[in-house]
Amino acid sequence: MKSALMRLCAAPALAAGCSSGPSKPARSGGSVYVLKAHEFEGCECDSVCPCLFQKDTSHGDCKVLMAWSVSEGHYKGTDLAGVNFAVAITKSGANMEKNLGKWTGVLYHSDKSSEAQKAGVTEILKAELGGAFEKLEVKTVPVAIKRNGDHHELTLGTVGSLKIAGIKNQAGAVMAIENVPSPIAPPKVWCCLSEVNTYADGPAKWDLKGRNALYAEFEMVSKQ
Repeated sequence: MKSALMRLCAAPALAAGCSSGPSKPARSGGSVYVLKAHEFEGCECDSVCPCLFQKDTSHGDCKVLMAWSVSEGHYKGTDLAGVNFAVAITKSGANMEKNLGKWTGVLYHSDKSSEAQKAGVTEILKAELGGAFEKLEVKTVPVAIKRNGDHHELTLGTVGSLKIAGIKNQAGAVMAIENVPSPIAPPKVWCCLSEVNTYADGPAKWDLKGRNALYAEFEMVSKQ
């Protein structure tokens, strides 16, 4: 996995994600953009994903479905609170870090986001992780996200579905990893397994039930 190239700070999952409405002005606070969101994902690797430890992927690649629900943020004058979006990494190579700049994937905007919100999210992701991708398509589809504790669900139009649940100890606490070695991963992640991880869009197709999954919280802030 890779909650890719983002400055992340993990925290437990709380309320359910929501879809965005019309864009409205937001205070810039001196930064071009700020984005705080909950992220979850399911990937091709066995659990726990070796990418977290800078190792090669379990199966020669690390195909991923990643989803974000934004709690607060802006891009210039556009409010991004409530925006949902997703990314499918369709090719990563055997080692994600060594193949930075060679990934391929698709950014999926929610059909409930305004054009200004879509443009803002696109520009933020270009700034934060654009260098990881050799090719990143951009599409708009229905993006539905549900959260209930460690249970997370993503429905990505008709092309993708992801359901994950935490790996728990005898006391019912979700296993977490802190101080993750990989620089392209969050410093802390909550470990899960995929109950469903299916995707079919163009030539990229997979069914990765039972494979690695995780969730975390993150914040991205522009340098300007």
